[in-house]
Amino acid sequence: MVIMTLDHTRDFFHINAITDQPTNMATTSPILFFTRWITHFCAPTFVFLSGMSAFLNGQKKNRRQLSSFLLKRGAWLIIAEIVIMSLALTFNPFYNFVFLQVIWAIGISMILLAALIHLPFRVLYGIGLLIFFAHNLLDYPEAAKMGNINLLWGIVHGRNAMIPLNPSHVIFVTYSFLPWTGLMILGYCCGKLFIQKKNIIACRF
Repeated sequence: MVIMTLDHTRDFFHINAITDQPTNMATTSPILFFTRWITHFCAPTFVFLSGMSAFLNGQKKNRRQLSSFLLKRGAWLIIAEIVIMSLALTFNPFYNFVFLQVIWAIGISMILLAALIHLPFRVLYGIGLLIFFAHNLLDYPEAAKMGNINLLWGIVHGRNAMIPLNPSHVIFVTYSFLPWTGLMILGYCCGKLFIQKKNIIACRF
């Protein structure tokens, strides 16, 4: 949370935050560069721990109950991202510009995890590893389209995809969900490392 606060403070208060990037080696300073480098760990850690907390929460529920919880929580996060966060960023009650950011990515990943937890554990673990290590292969067909991707591709894997729904409404996908879903799955699977049995931290792979 402290690191995330650092990132947001730099975004809103640094004199060149809007016009330049802290990773621009021609204009940055070591301290400024470090403030951006360290904050790259925020979103991945949040998503990974979301998966882990889902697993630990499931120790008090059966799979059906956990699946229902994840489905509802994920739906709420998506609604909050679209209705609350987009309004907070644009002050536009007509929602001509809708942002899909990290809260959305966590929400849709929870909904998918709600279905995936019914798979055998090893299959789920394999899916998480496959997505995490292989999702960048989708960069190649995406690059071939020269940014001309549709809404579905944009929300699944697109990078900073600006997708018009109609002449007056645009969706800006800053966090496509596929990579984050893989990370949440791995966090869920790693939750097994923190199961307590007879006061001993045990791994039950």
